[in-house]
Amino acid sequence: MRLCLLITYFIMGVISTVSAQDFDQNHGTAILTFDMRGGQKPRTADGPVLKIYADGTVVTRAEKPGDPRIVGYLSEEEHVAFFQELVYDTGILDMTISSIQNEITMQNSQLRQFPGAPITFLYIHLPKGSTSISIKGVSILAYLVPEAASIQKLYFIQRSLFNLVKRINAEAS
Repeated sequence: MRLCLLITYFIMGVISTVSAQDFDQNHGTAILTFDMRGGQKPRTADGPVLKIYADGTVVTRAEKPGDPRIVGYLSEEEHVAFFQELVYDTGILDMTISSIQNEITMQNSQLRQFPGAPITFLYIHLPKGSTSISIKGVSILAYLVPEAASIQKLYFIQRSLFNLVKRINAEAS
């Protein structure tokens, strides 16, 4: 019985594992765009916070407004591992704005207006699926509704993307 379970888990892992073929698109295609707009200090003129392309190119917003964007690269292994954790382990491709709103409503909370809170935008376009999410105040909602798994996942993704931005910016310095 244990052997059957192990084999089943192994097969499920193989099926859901990211490979380089998952990015088999035009190398100039952006497969992930992450931005935060509004809030206390909007920087919409500087472009999105982060873009990741099918070939592993990463373009980030500079720390200082008006500075040129920073270009970095992920190795194939880093690229695959990053998307394995970010996309497949969190199930982000199955999330929608309405599913997040429904989950928050089920937790007896409401999507409130948070003055000064930025709107998180996340666009992911892969051959296996795509999603487009925009939610205001993700960090605040993650704090206020800890039972909402989708908000917690989105908050985790937001932090992971900011960590990648910091790393790429530090490598360019």
